[in-house]
Amino acid sequence: MFSVLVIDADAEFQRVLAHEFKQQECGVLPAGDASAAVGMLGRHRVDAVVAGTPELLRDFLEGDARASMLPLVVLEESKGAAKEIVGGKYEALPRSAQPKEVARRVFQMLVLESGIWDGADRLDQMIDETKGLLGDLHARLLDSIAESEKAEQLSAKTEEEEAEQTATERQREVALVPADIREELGVLIVTEVPEGAEAMLEAFKARDYKARSAPNGQVALEMMREEQPHILITELRLPVLSGKALIAITQKEFRETAVTVVTDHPDDLPLKRAFTLGVDEYLTKPFENDDLIFTAERAYYRRRALISETLQSDRIRKLEREFSRLRQRETSLKGELSGSRDRETKLRQELISARKAIAEIKETLDSSGGLRKLLGLED
Repeated sequence: MFSVLVIDADAEFQRVLAHEFKQQECGVLPAGDASAAVGMLGRHRVDAVVAGTPELLRDFLEGDARASMLPLVVLEESKGAAKEIVGGKYEALPRSAQPKEVARRVFQMLVLESGIWDGADRLDQMIDETKGLLGDLHARLLDSIAESEKAEQLSAKTEEEEAEQTATERQREVALVPADIREELGVLIVTEVPEGAEAMLEAFKARDYKARSAPNGQVALEMMREEQPHILITELRLPVLSGKALIAITQKEFRETAVTVVTDHPDDLPLKRAFTLGVDEYLTKPFENDDLIFTAERAYYRRRALISETLQSDRIRKLEREFSRLRQRETSLKGELSGSRDRETKLRQELISARKAIAEIKETLDSSGGLRKLLGLED
């Protein structure tokens, strides 16, 4: 989907980060130094750049002026260290950040850069909001470290409340879908496990989604026919109407609904088979709720892109049919015009023959004493 150039001398860091990018369907171009990275930029398509140090990013930018036009991410040992070394526009993350978080942040930047949301103003706003959230997250992490010595004195209840608050904040920070869009999106969760349904509902509602749940496939289908959801999250093993059957009906009746499968029995529907049936994303249990939401949001954008591509393909096919019809009409008119020209040529030839016959008759009359003599009008 996207291609990311990673500049770092640490081979293990390159390997781990490449694995995380692969989970986001992003390819990785590894470069050990700035010189190799400049060469990569000249030979390959590059959508974003991750530099392991500010010095590497600086040397890379100096090596090729085109680099400044790309989304740039630099990892720094201490906050603000990159400002003293690198000029221009970039995003700084702590070197201690988990590779998974780095990959997600770069993927968010690429989604924004690709123009999935309408309007440049909205894009700039989302970038600013995300930068602010990252700054707040870094500040909270520093505060958590300073308060870690007091953690043993906290009661179990206090620890649980803080864990819930942190989870809610983290869910909001990794969101792909902007807040004003989430408020308009409907989510339907289909599972026969009441505890699981309740936990997933709370997670989505905490993000301001309009979330509902159904205990089986038949109830889910009835709810979808009353109000079509934007996102469907379903298990495979369901009573009354199975998950596979629900997915098949969704593809026929609700093609604009994004489908995410969650299962602890992946053998029931292998990944490749799932995608051929119209599944947009696939998640194997166990998983964190924020991973589920991130996956569902990615499914939503995948489905939007598919619908847009389908509409465009339909329009192209319609134009091709109209073009073919007009070409056939053109050929028919050319045939009619050719036939008219043939008839005109034939009539001209007949006219010439008639004029020639008249001239011969006149010549014959003149040579035999004239018309009056021929008609017996003379004495």
